[in-house]
Amino acid sequence: MAFNQPKQKFQQKQQVELQQAVLDFVKAGDFQAANRLMTARGKPSKAFYHSLLNLAQKSRIDSKTSCWFVSTMQHVGYKANVVTFTCLISACIGDGNVALAQQWWKLMVDSGVKLNRVTYNTLIGACAKNDAPSCAEEWMIRMIEDGIDPCQISYRLLIDSFAKAGEYEKMEQWLRRMIDSDVEECTSVWNSAINAFAQAKNQQKAEDIYNSMIQHNVRTNAKTYNCLMNACCRNNQPERAANWFQTMIASGFKADMISFTTLINACAKAGDMERAVYWFNQMAVHGIEPNIPCYNF
Repeated sequence: MAFNQPKQKFQQKQQVELQQAVLDFVKAGDFQAANRLMTARGKPSKAFYHSLLNLAQKSRIDSKTSCWFVSTMQHVGYKANVVTFTCLISACIGDGNVALAQQWWKLMVDSGVKLNRVTYNTLIGACAKNDAPSCAEEWMIRMIEDGIDPCQISYRLLIDSFAKAGEYEKMEQWLRRMIDSDVEECTSVWNSAINAFAQAKNQQKAEDIYNSMIQHNVRTNAKTYNCLMNACCRNNQPERAANWFQTMIASGFKADMISFTTLINACAKAGDMERAVYWFNQMAVHGIEPNIPCYNF
């Protein structure tokens, strides 16, 4: 078994290099050369085509190319399945071609292909990655309408998407739906909501989210308190930021570079240089070596 490992790694490397070479031909518009390379060693496996689709999607190659891969796959006798359609729809979303994504969706449904939670999460994630929270929400609603319960990942992707877009009402709406569901609470989702309000300089809302976390027995972490300190910094409240620092330490979490940089900036912004120096010196006490930005106050 151990002797086969180097051989397997070599074969995997060859496979990756072959797929990249095919992709390079496709990028150059030489589809004939790409097809010749794919079939040089006989009929490729269905998994090979799906790997190419996934690689094309990650490389942000236009959706027409993904369609060509599927057409070639079907030409050699393979039928499209849930993986095929998921890759295609994700590629169309990434390309901004929502109309084509809808067409593939309809064809998938008409073909009787059964969808699963992984498919929906992939589509929600593709929309979120392309800064299209409304599109992500549409897939979430479709998933629920199809009788598939969203999971922690589903909610995290959607809530993060609305948070980054600054659509706070929608973010809170889906956060409430997550709370009302049976999904296990996810700290990172709550942190995203706190950070979103921090970025919007809405300290009260950020602290309300924190209080709701505690109320629902959601575990906090160091990032939770860093986000709260950032909210105070943006609202010129260094003393309030210091209180959150103490709460973080009392809760058993270690301060990091972000914690101290936030506190130093908060004091400097308020014109309290003496306090900024205090927090700078506290870094050594907590075993943290200052970086260049720490000296810029």
